[in-house]
Amino acid sequence: MQAFDRNDIPWLAMLGHALSLAVVMGGLHMAGLSPGYNAETLLRFDALHYLGIMRDGYAHESSAFFPLFPGAWRLSGLGVVGIALINAAIYFLSARWLLRELGADVRAALVYATLPPVFFLFVPYTEAFFFLGSTGLLIALRRGRPGGIVAAMLWCTLSRPAFTALLPALLIAVALSDAPLRRRVAHMLLYTAACVVALLIVMAVQRAQTGDPWGFYKAQAEFGNTFKLPQLPLTSWGGGSVVRLDAVALLVGTISGVLLLRAMWMRRRGPLSLPPEVVLALGYVAGIAAVALLLRGGSLYSLNRFIMATPFALVLIAWYGLAPLRTTTRQAIGLFLAISVFFLLFGSFVHIRTFLWYSAVAVHLTLLAVALGRTDRMGRGLFIAWLLVALAIQAYYFHRYLGGAWVA
Repeated sequence: MQAFDRNDIPWLAMLGHALSLAVVMGGLHMAGLSPGYNAETLLRFDALHYLGIMRDGYAHESSAFFPLFPGAWRLSGLGVVGIALINAAIYFLSARWLLRELGADVRAALVYATLPPVFFLFVPYTEAFFFLGSTGLLIALRRGRPGGIVAAMLWCTLSRPAFTALLPALLIAVALSDAPLRRRVAHMLLYTAACVVALLIVMAVQRAQTGDPWGFYKAQAEFGNTFKLPQLPLTSWGGGSVVRLDAVALLVGTISGVLLLRAMWMRRRGPLSLPPEVVLALGYVAGIAAVALLLRGGSLYSLNRFIMATPFALVLIAWYGLAPLRTTTRQAIGLFLAISVFFLLFGSFVHIRTFLWYSAVAVHLTLLAVALGRTDRMGRGLFIAWLLVALAIQAYYFHRYLGGAWVA
């Protein structure tokens, strides 16, 4: 890890935001409006499964959860709060690594840090471990280091079922590169083999503890994750604000898919104008959105976490969100209307209150585009105001999680 210099200013801004979130949550707790950050409130939903695997293996827990994080938790000997703080440290160090590699600025760091599901990197979930592996993958791909890509794919697949979206995205990024065809094919086979080896390790661990090497696939079938056409309106677990959060995630996934298809089409005419890490990020985000859409019948639960609490979102923000494009009033209105039309897929029209909530989300996203397109005093003021609202939104979802309400 490099020594500190001015390139760490975006990372320090990210740390400052995390401190602000901690102060807000602490203030809400002291006022009796929100539960605190403790062993009881951190153990929600998937965290309970990881705790069970950490303590007793897969004997009494679902095989849907992969072993790297609970295994590391067990080796650490830490309690619930301790491992959550380790996850936070992993996230911040990984983010520093990636921010420096990308040369991202303060605005990219802050926009990413304020994404609502980023708090999942501070709790006993596998998100921080996957963030570390994915960061290593992005940087290894950017630097053209096959050995690093293999190691990162092993790590990511041991963290979560990366073969569903991450491996296809990586293969697309390699296929679209400028390397000779023979080298591209060899690398694609190598990275697929690394993913297969990691998956075999997962199966071996689960077989040793349950006697069934196919537990993961059976668990997914029990959860209803089989191919089915989505039904409208689209929805998500938790209802209300959680559906709106997953709606934004699907919007990002859809845009990523369009941009990826465009890049693939342009590749026919010559070399790509996109760096490989951006292609990988587009492929992953589009792929995970497609998986959620096609395997759950239109219920997008957890999509927001799978997209936003990853370094792929940071890469896309750094590349696309900070382009020097000033948004005119007509373009801002068009963007607002386009987002609002997309939200019709989620039944935003069923009630005036529902429509107003979705309209507020569309305004929030439009104002971000306007703020990022300006570098004058007005743009800076609008961006600061947007960050304060984003901090409040993030605190709301973190409060939901700590209180035992579903977020992702």
